[in-house]
Amino acid sequence: MKHLLNIFSVLTLATSSTSAILSKDFNVEEQKLSSRASTIDLSAIELKTGDINLFKIKDKLDDEELVTRTILMGLLPYNKDNDAELKVIIASVTRNFDNWIIDLPELPVIEQVVTDTSMTLLYIGSDYAFENYLTIDNLILSNHSLIEKKDLNTVIQKTSFDNLITISETLIIDEIIKENTKYGVKRQDFKITEINYSYAIASATEESNYKGNVAITYKNIFKGLGELESKVVRSDAYNSVREDSDSKVLNVDISLGRDVFLKKYSKMSYKVTGYNWNNHDGTEEFDSSKARKIDYKDLSLFSNDNVLLFNRGHHNVNQMKSWAQLYTRWVSEYKLEIKLTVNTWAYATAWNAQWARVESQIKISELNFF
Repeated sequence: MKHLLNIFSVLTLATSSTSAILSKDFNVEEQKLSSRASTIDLSAIELKTGDINLFKIKDKLDDEELVTRTILMGLLPYNKDNDAELKVIIASVTRNFDNWIIDLPELPVIEQVVTDTSMTLLYIGSDYAFENYLTIDNLILSNHSLIEKKDLNTVIQKTSFDNLITISETLIIDEIIKENTKYGVKRQDFKITEINYSYAIASATEESNYKGNVAITYKNIFKGLGELESKVVRSDAYNSVREDSDSKVLNVDISLGRDVFLKKYSKMSYKVTGYNWNNHDGTEEFDSSKARKIDYKDLSLFSNDNVLLFNRGHHNVNQMKSWAQLYTRWVSEYKLEIKLTVNTWAYATAWNAQWARVESQIKISELNFF
């Protein structure tokens, strides 16, 4: 009888254990079924979109979690009547961002830029909170200050500058500040975004309180470059050959480079004055403005060029010569050389009791590129 009772006890215990295990498995499956029943199908969510301004986080656009939350939160005002599922997604992203794979769009890093793009979210959590993936199309992302910016031309009012010897970004910036300080402009308010020998464009910087662009114009660039004037070049000869020469050079800085320069200018004009004298023919006055005794031509700026301004001489027992040349030459991409040379030469033989004397002096002025 005791043996039968022991067997019955073992059977009862075994039955109870099996029931407990089956009950536990049923509860787990029931929870799974319950979870699956509340699973949100991301592909079935339809969200309205609008302009989402990322300006407040413009310095943290490399933080994917912050950017994702900001974009999702930015969608709430456009989905007031259908925001329940969006709120669940925001909560999940906030609690555990690692449960999500986010394909972020290209962000408007530069202020005032607007992008029309899309964004995709895929849930990879181990529970059954979400399935499939959510794509948000026609997503408008912007990056603009909520503070209304004034036009840059309110602080850059003086925009035309005359008689600048040359042009460079630094020079233009300095001129703008010098002529517009009284209107409140500061160096950090603008930058030069385009520059050539006709105009420059000053644009408001992102960090300034201004917007827009201002065109800067200038006239008479390279006026007042200077003059080239030789010394008095003289040769005196008796029973000998004598010669003398002088050169003057003017180097012009072409700060924007040869290619930009040649889009504006192709030739150089100038004025020649001076004289030539020898002790046989007397004095000849030179003046190119009156076409007097000068072989004049505008010099090319596209390539090295030169002109023989004059070549005078007397040839007899005694001989005297004088001549002058003007050159243009590109020394480098950023430097143009203008050079004047004046020469005299005299010869007198012992058969003649007279000296051979010759002298000349030349001045180049009113240089002009056009």
